[in-house]
Amino acid sequence: MSDFDLEEEMGLSKDAALAVLLREDLEVHSAEVLKMRISLLQDEIKRTEEAIALKSDAQKRAEDFFKKI
Repeated sequence: MSDFDLEEEMGLSKDAALAVLLREDLEVHSAEVLKMRISLLQDEIKRTEEAIALKSDAQKRAEDFFKKI
């Protein structure tokens, strides 16, 4: 899947932060900067996983609530 396809599928505008990140030329960065980038992206993955968990918990609670009704 190309970056363009991913942007379209996710509904990202071309200037959305993630869309820009996907198109960024990594060749211009040093190895040290790329390592820092990986660390930041790993932190963002953790943050995103936590958001998914919260949404999943909320959905489960809502489903459980409506099963009781």
